[in-house]
Amino acid sequence: MTTAQQMVDRVRKTLIDADKDTWSDPSLLEGLNAGIAQACGTLLDIYVVTQIQALVAGVRQSLPTGGLVLIDIPRNGAGTVVEQVDQVEFGRTRPDWPSETASAAPRYWMQDRRNPARFMVSPPATSGATAELVFGSTPAALALGETIPLSTAFDTSLWAYTLGVAYAQNTVRQDLAKSAQFMGMASSIWDTWKKGADTTVRVVDARR
Repeated sequence: MTTAQQMVDRVRKTLIDADKDTWSDPSLLEGLNAGIAQACGTLLDIYVVTQIQALVAGVRQSLPTGGLVLIDIPRNGAGTVVEQVDQVEFGRTRPDWPSETASAAPRYWMQDRRNPARFMVSPPATSGATAELVFGSTPAALALGETIPLSTAFDTSLWAYTLGVAYAQNTVRQDLAKSAQFMGMASSIWDTWKKGADTTVRVVDARR
């Protein structure tokens, strides 16, 4: 795994700014953190969190703050497997499911098709119900000594994005053409992943 400092050093070498005359480490780190957030916002499942989450009473649920897309609910608070079902098909066979008796141990979950950070459970959850959620998220901003919590397969795109930010932020010799070039490189890499990369390669499970 690559540390934030290693990535900053790599970017600095490309910028030919070994003496830090133009770009400070904190400014390059800011660009790196922006790149990580952008990558996670584009590819929703590259940083995966698994945690026990309290559910609100009722059918409709939301991921914790920072959650981007629900991937799975392996089990409820009682330890029972929670099965993913299609909302339309489920409604055809059980049209009254939203009004069923609430339970502390929902058995089914379905994705909200309009918002990947929201989902529904059946039976409706009671207040105090819990479930284990697996979801894509955005990591907290890194310090220089911390490890980048994404697969090293994304190092090149993060290098390019950080360079793009650096060129855009430089007030002495701002180079928007170079900024656009490197930003475009990062976006192109992410688009390639989005169009069919194997998620088992790019997902990093950040259990906490």
